[in-house]
Amino acid sequence: MAKIDDDEIDKSLEDYFSHKPGEILTAPDNGKQYEIYAERYFTTSITSWRGISFGAIHWYAKIDMRGISTGDVGGSTGNLLGYLGGLKVERELTIEFTRVITDGERREDPDRFSKYQTRTNAFLTEEGAEQAIKDFLEQYKEQLAGWRNDDLDIHE
Repeated sequence: MAKIDDDEIDKSLEDYFSHKPGEILTAPDNGKQYEIYAERYFTTSITSWRGISFGAIHWYAKIDMRGISTGDVGGSTGNLLGYLGGLKVERELTIEFTRVITDGERREDPDRFSKYQTRTNAFLTEEGAEQAIKDFLEQYKEQLAGWRNDDLDIHE
């Protein structure tokens, strides 16, 4: 699974998946052929250690994307997981959301933030984390057309 921060996105979201739907791959270890299928869905989440870990005050936001799946050639879906004869197939992408570190935070907690660090994935409020998700979904709305949002909550 590939993992990047939102400010590191430097190509289309589709390009983060190692193969494209319809591609036929031959496994190097056994010669078996597999087909790549489109599997376009994502979920967003906001987590925190507040109330669990002493002194925890931050919220963390991310999106998990499932872009492709692998199956038998000519099958109707891609549902094969596990060992695929030595093939490496990037099926998933996780994007962690970040924000700019303020000068005040740097002064208050210099041990946490190095002087060279400019961004953090730790949001000060749940609303800030939720807004980062909403901003991403709006910014990438065209690229996410055709993707299913599997969230069970309000992040649609």
